[in-house]
Amino acid sequence: MESNENAQRHLIYVAPLAAYSSGHDTGRWIEVTKCEEELKEKITELLDDCPYSAVDGDWRIHDYQGFCDCGHSLGEHPSLKELAEFVGLIEQHGKLVAELLDYFCGDVEEAKRYLDEKYLGAFDSAADYAEKDALGKIQGEIPVVIAAYVNYEAMGRDLLLGGEILAIKLLDAEDRKIVHIFTNRPTN
Repeated sequence: MESNENAQRHLIYVAPLAAYSSGHDTGRWIEVTKCEEELKEKITELLDDCPYSAVDGDWRIHDYQGFCDCGHSLGEHPSLKELAEFVGLIEQHGKLVAELLDYFCGDVEEAKRYLDEKYLGAFDSAADYAEKDALGKIQGEIPVVIAAYVNYEAMGRDLLLGGEILAIKLLDAEDRKIVHIFTNRPTN
C-alpha cells in the first residue's frame, strides 16, 4: 500500500483563454481531487488572479499529469464533475480505467459502466477466458475424444474479432501480462 506522501498526484495545467490569447501565460498547475467543488474553486481563483480575465471567463486545460497517460482523452474543457469522478476511478482502478477511458474517447460514464457492469475478470489471455467460459457452459468435462479438437486460442480470437468481448492488456506488479476481459453484450 502506498503512503500518502508517495501517492500519485493528479494535476491539470489550466490557462485563462483571455490571457493566453493576449500572449500572457498566466496559467497554473492545479491538483485535481475527487471533489468537484474544490476544483471549481481553484479554477475560479486562477481566473480571479489573472489580470487579463474575468472571474467567469473561459479557460482550458493545456496539460495533464498523473492521469495514466490518458488525460488527452478528456480534452481541453472536460466536465469538472467527470474530471473529479475520473480521479476517484484512477485511485481505485489505476491504469485499467485509464485504458477504458482512452478506448471510449473520454467518455467517463461509459468507462465507469464497463467497470461496474461488464467486467468478467483478469486472465492470462483471451484463450484462457474462452476456456473458462466454454467449460462453464457445459455440464462436466469435455470428453477426451472431443477435447483434442477444441481450440481455445481460436475461440478467444473469435470472441475478440466478433466484438463479444473487449480485452485490455496490462502489466501487473511483476511485469506479467494480464488481460482484463469485459463483455460487450447487453447486461440486465
